[in-house]
Amino acid sequence: MNDTSKKVRDAIQKYDYEQVTYELTKFKLLGDIGEHLFKQAKQALNRSLVLFIEETNDQVIMLGTNLEIERIKLIIENLNRIQKAKQFVFQYLDTPDELDKCITDIKIMIEERLKRFLERVKVLLININNFYEVEQKMEYINSVRNLLGSYCTKVIFDEIETIQERQEHVISVEVVQKYSDMNIDIYVLNPPIDIFEKFAAVKNINPIYNQALNKIKENIISKFRKELELAELLIPPNPKNIHIRKFECAIKYLPEDMRNILELELKYCKDDINFMIQQQQNHNEFQNLIRSEDLKPIKNLQQYQNSQSIQSLISQTRELVLTQVQEITDKIDQHVEQDDINEALTVVKILYEYKNELETIVTYVRQPYLIVQSQIKIKFDNAYLCFMNQFLQNNTSEITNEIVETIEKSFLYLIEFIKFKNKLKDQSILTHIFSEDFNEKLIVLNRKTTDYFIELQKTYEDGLKNIDISSLKEILDFMHKWNLLFMKMKNIVRIHNINDIVVNSMMKAITDLTIYSHMLHNVSQKIQELEDEFIYQQLINKEK
Repeated sequence: MNDTSKKVRDAIQKYDYEQVTYELTKFKLLGDIGEHLFKQAKQALNRSLVLFIEETNDQVIMLGTNLEIERIKLIIENLNRIQKAKQFVFQYLDTPDELDKCITDIKIMIEERLKRFLERVKVLLININNFYEVEQKMEYINSVRNLLGSYCTKVIFDEIETIQERQEHVISVEVVQKYSDMNIDIYVLNPPIDIFEKFAAVKNINPIYNQALNKIKENIISKFRKELELAELLIPPNPKNIHIRKFECAIKYLPEDMRNILELELKYCKDDINFMIQQQQNHNEFQNLIRSEDLKPIKNLQQYQNSQSIQSLISQTRELVLTQVQEITDKIDQHVEQDDINEALTVVKILYEYKNELETIVTYVRQPYLIVQSQIKIKFDNAYLCFMNQFLQNNTSEITNEIVETIEKSFLYLIEFIKFKNKLKDQSILTHIFSEDFNEKLIVLNRKTTDYFIELQKTYEDGLKNIDISSLKEILDFMHKWNLLFMKMKNIVRIHNINDIVVNSMMKAITDLTIYSHMLHNVSQKIQELEDEFIYQQLINKEK
């Protein structure tokens, strides 16, 4: 008898409510003595739960606004114990409704603290001055949300989604628009290098920053190139005209890599202007000779054309083209080495134009073009094979950060190739740059990726609908394993927003896939509903 009482006390102290129920049931079989012990144990159970609920409430109150992870873990552990009490000893409690009330009150208190935390994130977004801190806080709050699971309220889920949407709008729209609209004359007051440094600090945390950086970079470079275009249109040509001066003043406020690109283009522009000046001087000289009525200069002109001067001009032009082609191929090599496929393809287009227009005049252009063509084909094939083999056909149980980064990089490469194809569709460059089976591979990529993501979504939906626990566990384990990659792929698809009939179904399938945290939330909610229904049926059966 004493042994049984001790077991009950130990079980209560250890929150082993399943064992408590078992021991209490044994008391009922022992007659009057058992009834007495049953009442004592029941009183001890009720006192213990009252104290435990108070302790849990105190833990939430002590949580404060910093949301310490370890404190939250303790609170969740206590909530799970209360759920166990609700499941196993509900019928032995004096005030059983206090269990649900406790859980509800704690969820509300946690919700209020999360709201205050999120308010601080909103302030950071409004100020647009510390993206790194925003990312740190968003990463932290998402960790807390995942930790809470079903104890996180819908209000907080929605609030986090709203802030993430606001964050994306600030970065992708407001900041990009600010620097897209800004005239380069006022770069001295708002140096673009500042935003590049801020974004560079967080671009590896969230790919949206990298996309915004590329967009800002593209828009700023377009502004500078426009100045060079205007500089070349000024008559008479002058390598120190107002557009050149404006260009040289503003370029100081750009990051080094952009300065290097634009300084090279500035050099080309000045070379072109000086070449135009030289051409104009030669033209004037020719015109003066032609207008001369003296037979001797006319005769000299004939000799001039047939021998040295024109040939010299042609040689100078050829040398200039060769220099530019070499510089272009060097830039392509540099971008390829840095895995910057977007910039590499942009420069490849320039090289193709050189080859297309000048190959008959400067035959050397063909050789570097063929080398670059081979590089691009290999880069696409490697990205394609990596994505197909390491992701779509990957059966390994261990997924490392290195594998995720490799697959993410290959997927981003494929997206850049698709964007390039989409941008230049129906242009001859595509048939020259890409291999013959390029479109066929895109079709296979689209089909297999679409099937892959649709099957994942179907498995989840069927498992949830049919309450297939084995299937749900399998899909949740799988989604957890690939969660980081799937989130990055969904961001890439949303950011690039490609509209191409060849890959539209793939993009839609990736976008439509339910993310791991939502799957986990929905499954937890379903399980909770089943538990509630089971307990309700037990109570009904007992009353009968």
